[in-house]
Amino acid sequence: MNSAPRRRWPRVVGALAAVAAVVAGGLAISSASASAATAGTNSVSLPLFGVPLTVDITTDATGTLTNVAVNPADGFTATELKPNHVVFENSAGTATISVRNRDGRQSLSVRAGALADITGSGTWTGDVFGTGSSTSVNYTVGAREDGSPDITGVSSSDATAQIGATTYSSEEDEQEARVEVMFTSGASKRTLAIRAEVETEEDGTKEASLKISLGPTRGLPQLAADAAGPKVWNGQLCDGTTARIDYTINLDGTVSNVTATPAAESIRGEEHTVVVRFTQRQRVQITSVLNDGYITVNVKERLRCDRTPGTNVTIGDDASDDHNDNRDDNRGGNDDRGGSEDRGGNEDRDDNRGGNDDRGGSDDRGGSDDRGGNDRDRNESEHNESEHNESEHE
Repeated sequence: MNSAPRRRWPRVVGALAAVAAVVAGGLAISSASASAATAGTNSVSLPLFGVPLTVDITTDATGTLTNVAVNPADGFTATELKPNHVVFENSAGTATISVRNRDGRQSLSVRAGALADITGSGTWTGDVFGTGSSTSVNYTVGAREDGSPDITGVSSSDATAQIGATTYSSEEDEQEARVEVMFTSGASKRTLAIRAEVETEEDGTKEASLKISLGPTRGLPQLAADAAGPKVWNGQLCDGTTARIDYTINLDGTVSNVTATPAAESIRGEEHTVVVRFTQRQRVQITSVLNDGYITVNVKERLRCDRTPGTNVTIGDDASDDHNDNRDDNRGGNDDRGGSEDRGGNEDRDDNRGGNDDRGGSDDRGGSDDRGGNDRDRNESEHNESEHNESEHE
């Protein structure tokens, strides 16, 4: 493949060559350099019609959704069963459960009628950073005196987790309660957001929803001297091939000496952002920003593996139609155009605050995560995104 730099690229960082031998040791590897994808099962217990319902969400080493199990499964049908997107409906047509999983983000939402239908206690449990250690978060959904949603009793088994205060918002036809729990590990952070919402339709009917979202892994600022040095990203491609990217973070926050195994189709980028493309639909972006003597490193995996997840419930006739939630995001062939694909650093806000998440099977506000295939790699607002913006923005 021709990987010559385009006119808009000031230079190509690294080389299009496989590493002949894997360096076994001597590398300072921060948590921000490790694979962001975690294989395992996250479990969500949520209240629905006064009865606890558990949804187990399983991903593989690429971060791809492989199975979603609903317990108890009786009365539910999978109406959509597509790569990284599963939707269930109950037999009465009064509840919908939607699971989305993409680019390190994972969310589960349930929609019902009245707020009372989603009132009660629940728990999220998962391996936040892929360390083999499970963390749990407890919460309770209820109502305030004015009938608007409330979230109370939030606690975590991780004593270092930062639990924010519940925030409330109200518009003419929408009331919302939201709380965030931020986890940290080394130079990485990740935020779990819990949101309860009641929306009034034009005909006066109400719809309540509960959404639990685990945002992608993000880097934390480190002193330049601590962040600088050789780094390694290790991961797995869709065909099971073990992949590795070696690179160096310099004291000025730039990225250099980028090599990939297996050989990449292209390695392109500017001084602070490099995109390694193994195939058209499998790439890794490395972004490093220096600000006030601190360097923030983010490694973002975009692996589009077309795997239809399994489930333990009845599968509807049209659940696995050709509509593909993992559509090629490189339409036009213009991926890897430098900068930071995080669109201002705010992509992690809870998606679809207007209450329109998971409707019509449209992921990422129109189904196109990269909006025409252009990575729109603007600098991540110097990576100083506020903690309030650390949940999903799908």
